[in-house]
Amino acid sequence: MSPRVGTSHRSLSMPTFPYTSGQGALTQTFAQLRKGAPSKIDASYLQRFNIAPANESYILSILRFLGIIDEDGTRPDGSSDYLFGNDDAFKTGLESAIRSSYSQLFEEMNDALQSDRD
Repeated sequence: MSPRVGTSHRSLSMPTFPYTSGQGALTQTFAQLRKGAPSKIDASYLQRFNIAPANESYILSILRFLGIIDEDGTRPDGSSDYLFGNDDAFKTGLESAIRSSYSQLFEEMNDALQSDRD
């Protein structure tokens, strides 16, 4: 089966990414984590602060995808230290985590933008 006109073979293999329906719960999560985070972050941690009630799994999936926690909810050593720095360190660290985690998406976007210019 050949791809439709205007699509590429690479776009057919694009992975799915974790998501949440709004930014509020994610913003709350980062605000709470910046105040201090336990060594393990799970649904009960989010519930304690009333973050994403009944939707904790979406937030946890995003935190895993960004490398802030592992599959067990444990924070890997050093990987999320930027959460506890000043605002500039936080912004830089989060940007780096996002760019790294979504690198394939950024590459696809750059390819698409480049082909539009050509």
